[in-house]
Amino acid sequence: MAEALVSALLQQLKTIIYEEGKREVKLVTGVGKEIKRLEENLESIQALLDDAEERQMKDKSIKIWLERLKEVSYDMEDVLDEWNTALLKSQLYEADQNIFSLFVGKVCHLCLSCFCCGQVVHRRGIALKIKDINERLDEIAKAKDRYQLTSREVRQPRRVESTSFTEESKLHGRDEVKKDLVDSLLCGNSDERENDVRTISIVGMGGIGKTSLAQLVYNDETVMAHFNKKIWVCVSEVFDLSKVAKAIIIGLAEPKKDSKQIDPDSAPLQNLLEEICKSIEGKKFFLVLDDVWTDGSESWESLNQAFKHAAPGSRILVTTRKDTVADTMKSFRVFHLEQLSEDVCWKILCQEAFVGRGEEQCKNFEDIGKNIAKECSGLPLAAKTIGCMLRFKKTKEEWTIILNSEIWKLELEGIFAPLLLSYLDLPSAVRRCFSYCSTFRKGVKIGRKSLIRQWMAQGYLNFSENPEMEIVGDEYFDCLVARSFFQDFLKLEDGSIRGSWESFNQAFKPAAPGSRILVTTRNDRVAMTMKSFRDFPLEQLSENVCWKILNQEAFVGWGDEQCKNLEDIGKNIAKKCSGLPLAAKTLGSMLRSKKTREGWTNILNSEIWELDLEAVFAPLLLSYFDLPSAVRRCFLYCSTFPKGIEINRDVLIYQWMAQGYLNSSQNPEMEITGVDYFECLAARSFFQDFQKLEDGSIRACRIHDIVLDFARFLMGDGEFVVKEVHPEDNLRIKLSSEKTHHLLVILAENAGLPTSLVGAEKLQSLSIFGSDYAVGGETGNSLIQPKHLRSLIVCGVKIEGLPEEVGKLMHLKLLDLSGSQLGRLPKAICRLFNLQSLILRKCSLKRLPDGIEKLVNLRYLDTTDCFLLTYCPKGIGRLTSLRELVGIVVSCDHNDDKEFSLGDLENLCHLRILALIVERQQIDANEVRRATLQSKIHLKKLNLDGPWKSRTEEDYVINVLSPPSHTNVTFSGNFYLRSLKQLVFVSLKLR
Repeated sequence: MAEALVSALLQQLKTIIYEEGKREVKLVTGVGKEIKRLEENLESIQALLDDAEERQMKDKSIKIWLERLKEVSYDMEDVLDEWNTALLKSQLYEADQNIFSLFVGKVCHLCLSCFCCGQVVHRRGIALKIKDINERLDEIAKAKDRYQLTSREVRQPRRVESTSFTEESKLHGRDEVKKDLVDSLLCGNSDERENDVRTISIVGMGGIGKTSLAQLVYNDETVMAHFNKKIWVCVSEVFDLSKVAKAIIIGLAEPKKDSKQIDPDSAPLQNLLEEICKSIEGKKFFLVLDDVWTDGSESWESLNQAFKHAAPGSRILVTTRKDTVADTMKSFRVFHLEQLSEDVCWKILCQEAFVGRGEEQCKNFEDIGKNIAKECSGLPLAAKTIGCMLRFKKTKEEWTIILNSEIWKLELEGIFAPLLLSYLDLPSAVRRCFSYCSTFRKGVKIGRKSLIRQWMAQGYLNFSENPEMEIVGDEYFDCLVARSFFQDFLKLEDGSIRGSWESFNQAFKPAAPGSRILVTTRNDRVAMTMKSFRDFPLEQLSENVCWKILNQEAFVGWGDEQCKNLEDIGKNIAKKCSGLPLAAKTLGSMLRSKKTREGWTNILNSEIWELDLEAVFAPLLLSYFDLPSAVRRCFLYCSTFPKGIEINRDVLIYQWMAQGYLNSSQNPEMEITGVDYFECLAARSFFQDFQKLEDGSIRACRIHDIVLDFARFLMGDGEFVVKEVHPEDNLRIKLSSEKTHHLLVILAENAGLPTSLVGAEKLQSLSIFGSDYAVGGETGNSLIQPKHLRSLIVCGVKIEGLPEEVGKLMHLKLLDLSGSQLGRLPKAICRLFNLQSLILRKCSLKRLPDGIEKLVNLRYLDTTDCFLLTYCPKGIGRLTSLRELVGIVVSCDHNDDKEFSLGDLENLCHLRILALIVERQQIDANEVRRATLQSKIHLKKLNLDGPWKSRTEEDYVINVLSPPSHTNVTFSGNFYLRSLKQLVFVSLKLR
């Protein structure tokens, strides 16, 4: 992560100096020398950082040295942001003065002189800060020599083959367990009472494959035919009864049924449980509760009452890491998953590592691969992760490096060593994006766009070679996907639960006999708590299976001869996967980029395998270190996401952009860089659970909770903090570490917003997520206390308003207030000159503020489902950096010189997604024609929603607009499509 920070700083510094020179601004005396010294220091350190990041795992003094460097780098980021903001203010002021001078003449020169004096004072302050940082950096640069660090080539993320995102359909080493589990679900006993809903538990350590087994059983054809209803709920760390009840109701919902069915979003808990009782009465259901941690017997008993009217034969399947959960749930059968054999781990590793490679090529890597599979500790997650990483390793030398990595020797939790290997194999920028994912709650659904936007907000995607940060974010996201850091499980959105398991269980009493609940968990106690009638403990995979998984990932597109040449090394690598499919898949994904025996041998012989890490962490660490530093940074940012959340790819890229992670000098479109980094992480299996759009591109993903644990492990103590707020808690949040840069606040039912944040001066991202019943309230100054925020997310929390002081957050690049029911935006929001993403979905806004044209860096404006919105200012048409404009109200005439109209789209040349709500007014043909959509060559999607008076009027407007032939068009309302001669794609929704 340090390498990515330094790289981003150097690029940002060069960009600002270029802008200063272009505008012929003279630097304050002495600053030129300080900047030169700063550049030299950063460049002398940069080349050594890959070696330092890997060696810090064993050398505490190097770890401390890197921490000092990171702190200085964060402070430098703030100074450069301040400098850049001063530049923007100067440009905006001069533009205003040029207009003003036409009317007031000489008075303008006096105003401009006063402004310039203020700018000189401000620049002098920046100069002093740069000098102070240089003095600190001098000490760090001198200290580097004592560690004898070696220089390494800075790697760039590789674009990923489309075949790397194939859906997983095989579960190695669990055939007998699966058959036994299915039999337990389908077979009833003579002593089974009419209202008896039996629970089965799958118990095993993290990364052992509990969820994968449960998913395979859940989608089994015989299981699907046996039960009337199937529901999947991701429970994760917190047992929120209201949320799990809501998830079950959504899963039970039938289209076009009784319109009096309750709204799960607003109904109280008792009504939710009653609705479950009514919905499953006489029906045989199968419920899977995945990843259960809470083992409170009262909770389970209360929930169980909701199932009392279900049909006999209904089942609940629980996955957990704790035996106590299985006990508490009174499981009638518990399946303890053991670690997989080295052979199975090898199969999994092969499956991931050798995707597209020939048989001969696979055999060539088998010896090393099997040794790597042995390091996977029988964990399928480890084998999968290592396999995904090895997919990028094309030589035996590269595989050998993984096998011999010292990471395997670290004292880590079993799964962490493979994850750490895969993580270290990422580019540093992707690592940082992944680490940010640690801020998400376990089990939470992460929208792909949302995640990318958060990366953007953190500035992780600011690479000037590619100004399209979203594309950069996409690439980072896909990179993590390919590394198996994200996953694709069949879970209901926001399926985490809190509260009483026993109360919840009662909702299933009316279900038909034979209904089943399948639970996945790391805890044996979960299976007991849920009274599982059968537990399936998952064993670690064999080395051969790990090798198959690794093989499948690593050899994508390779010839048979090339695969055979690496098979010996690959099998040795698979042995290091500890029987974990995730480790094998991750390593396979990484080895895919290693084309020589030397590369594979380096993996096999990596010292990472010697580290005392959790079994899956060594493969992850190998894969992580194999990433370019820029991609590593993006990966680390993923640590800021709650576990289990669905991560929207584009939003993730936006967040990387906000953090400055995509400022590449090779591609000025940050979005393109972001897509590259996303695909890089996806290819390494750091991401999973992909939701895809009609065109096959990834919309969203999830991160395996083990991978998220790994990202948080890498992020280090104190840098990322999670705080849960309950109604009885003090609303004053105090951070104990000055190093905290990312804060995730989770509001429980009936909890209010924090009133103050203490010790939050260095926060760069603040995310507040509310439950369905979080009360929120007045925000006060708590949200604007951290002056260096780059990303501010307040979602699902009812807030009354934002203070005017929000305009002081000059570093802010992403502001997401979705679901906050906010009724008004303060005018001060127009002073956020660095803002890139403004997301206001499901708010109660009636108008957007005048002056919005000052948000010159805004790339995303989204007011989807703001049903009260009636006024959008004309200044939107001056936001020439816009890439997505969604949910905006627009008129078809030019009668109001303040209101946004179709013609104001004229200068928005970078638009990629456009969704407009067209008001029913008199149509001005010239105004519609002025939109010039046919010239918007980047426009991929167009949505038009609005009432039309007649078919003739509709045809007329569509013909005049004339979007590009490649544009995917969606129409809402009474549209007729006969005039669209070159229509490529249309989506129609019936109401």
